[in-house]
Amino acid sequence: MQSYPLKNDVWAGYFEDVPPNIADMNNVIPLELARYVLLHPEKDAAWQAHAKHLIEWVKTTPKWPKYLVHGALVTTEQGDGINFCCNQPNQCCDSHTARLAAVEALYFAKTRGTDTDSDKDQSYKKNESYKEQAYRSFNWVTYFQGLPGKAHAPFSDQWWFTDEFTDGPRRLMDAFWAVPEWAPKNESHLLGSTSVITNISYTADTIDYSTFDRESTDVLRVDFDVIKVSAGGRLLKKEKRSDLSHEGFVFDPATRVLRIHHRQSGTVHVEGTGGSATPLLVTFDDPHQPAGTTLKGEYPSGVVNWEGDSWVIHVPSGKLGTFNLALAKPFAAFQLRSPHVFAGIDVYNAGANEATLHLRCPEIGEITTVVNPGAITRLRTGWRSYCSSITFTTSAAAQLQFDNFAYLP
Repeated sequence: MQSYPLKNDVWAGYFEDVPPNIADMNNVIPLELARYVLLHPEKDAAWQAHAKHLIEWVKTTPKWPKYLVHGALVTTEQGDGINFCCNQPNQCCDSHTARLAAVEALYFAKTRGTDTDSDKDQSYKKNESYKEQAYRSFNWVTYFQGLPGKAHAPFSDQWWFTDEFTDGPRRLMDAFWAVPEWAPKNESHLLGSTSVITNISYTADTIDYSTFDRESTDVLRVDFDVIKVSAGGRLLKKEKRSDLSHEGFVFDPATRVLRIHHRQSGTVHVEGTGGSATPLLVTFDDPHQPAGTTLKGEYPSGVVNWEGDSWVIHVPSGKLGTFNLALAKPFAAFQLRSPHVFAGIDVYNAGANEATLHLRCPEIGEITTVVNPGAITRLRTGWRSYCSSITFTTSAAAQLQFDNFAYLP
């Protein structure tokens, strides 16, 4: 690659459905190479110059069209300057735009304030622009993740499973890794690692996880103040430097971003104070129930008791890409088995009109939320105590679907 395409920018031959044509370029290979050298700079002495060149080539090559949509640069996937794939914005190409945005975000993360420009302030502004461009493009991408129907239609009315559920979402994960401040500030998440995460568990003030390799650098955003970090039972030193060239951890209390570099063990324990309990989820996929099943009694066993005949298992559709729950009637109720606490649920409005949902617990009170047509809302109750019964009441003719039922153990 250093001998040929990095010099002549002939990035061809990736897609299996494209006849052999050296003039048909694509953005996958150059952007994947840019991502690799950004994450492994030890492999390429000119990693920064190469990454920047590859990003700019993808953004400016005339081989395929690019579009500016509300400040977001939308890129299609391939072309030879005459023929290209696929369609115009809002019909294509969320996964490819997400790939470009992810590499821009990683470039910002790896080069902030380190450009070769002699003017450091100007250098930072130039690198900051990559962050801004990535942010705008990712915002555009979020409208197309899930099951958007005819919104993503490179050929007739089909949607592409890989674009919606693998390529796009994993690039969004790159974004949170690169810019942890974009991750939810009131939740704890491990956002990225130079190794593979083999297991992880969260409690209110602790996180325990393991990496495949003994040595890795890991990035988290937590909802608590970190007190100590250990690897293999050995305490790591709290550092002031952010580069973590040696073993230790850096914690920013303002953003609650935690960076850890461990070398001798992949078993990591993070401990702090001031956090909230992490909800468990009922996803309506496991244990599996056939579509159209009316939930009655306990599901899952020992967690929720569904009352009446209003709760129905619904097929993946709209912006809910997995099995979910629909209401057969505008009023429904359930009971959580004590001492579980209802923490919230994802609400999707599949209808053409604005929908109102009233959520009531007799011991605590009522929450009302409005969901716009075609929108999805992550409702969080903020409740910390048990409810004897919980009722859902919707506006007339509302077409609401629910997923990711969250509860505190």
